[in-house]
Amino acid sequence: MELPDFNTMAASHTTMAAHLDNISHEHASMAAQLGRMANIPAFDAGEQILDAIARLSRRIDERFDENTRRLESMYRNILFVLTLHLTLIV
Repeated sequence: MELPDFNTMAASHTTMAAHLDNISHEHASMAAQLGRMANIPAFDAGEQILDAIARLSRRIDERFDENTRRLESMYRNILFVLTLHLTLIV
């Protein structure tokens, strides 16, 4: 995979501004460089980013489920202790 050359892109832009008669050639050069941008991981990693977000979402869901189970267990323990105390009082 060939990565874009940003210096070439900048030079193409400068050349275009200075020599409008070469604009077609320079546009083609810029198009070739822009076409290589898909090879940059930050631009090409859309699927990886979505997968990472999905994994993070699953981890958050798992943590919420775990905390819910822990709170339910604590609630049952509190009810048991309260019931036991009320039984001893009566």
